[in-house]
Amino acid sequence: MSETKDGHTEAVWSKVDAVVTLILDNLSYLNKGRNPELVKIVMERFEIKVRQAETYVSLAKREVRKLGREKKKNAFEKVSRRNEYLYQKSKGEDKKLAFQINQEYAKLNDLYPDQKVKTENINKNIDYDKLTDKALRRISVGEDPDVVLSDITSYRHNANDSTDTSGS
Repeated sequence: MSETKDGHTEAVWSKVDAVVTLILDNLSYLNKGRNPELVKIVMERFEIKVRQAETYVSLAKREVRKLGREKKKNAFEKVSRRNEYLYQKSKGEDKKLAFQINQEYAKLNDLYPDQKVKTENINKNIDYDKLTDKALRRISVGEDPDVVLSDITSYRHNANDSTDTSGS
C-alpha cells in the first residue's frame, strides 16, 4: 500500500475517519478520562491491539480539533466581513452605529487590553468608634482593611476613651 499524508496509508486514514465519526457522535469521547473506553471500542471494532487503537484515537482527536479550528476561523472571517460591510454602509449616515461596529471589530480582534475591575470589599459591621485615629487614617489611604483590623494596635483599649493612645 502506498503512503498518503503523514506517512500513513489510506487504510489507516479510513479507520481514523471511522473513529472521528465515533467521536463526533459522542463528543464526551474528547475528554481524556474517556480514552480507555474509546480505545476499547476501537480495538473491538477493528480487531486490533491496544497500541494501534491508541494511535487511531490520537489521530482522530487531532482531526476533530482541526475541524473545530477551521470552523471557528471561517465564522470569524464571516463576522469580520459582515461588520466591514455594515461599517461602510453606516459611517456616512449613522455615526453611532459605525462607532458600535468599530468597537465590535476591536473586541473580535483582541485590540482592547484586558481590563480587570478592582473591587473593594468593605465590611459593613465595623465599629469605627473603637478604632484609633491612626487605624482610620491607614484605612482612608487605601491600606487593606483586613490588615488594619487584624492589627491589635488599631483598637482603642477603652472604647469610652476618645483620645488616641497609639501614638500617631
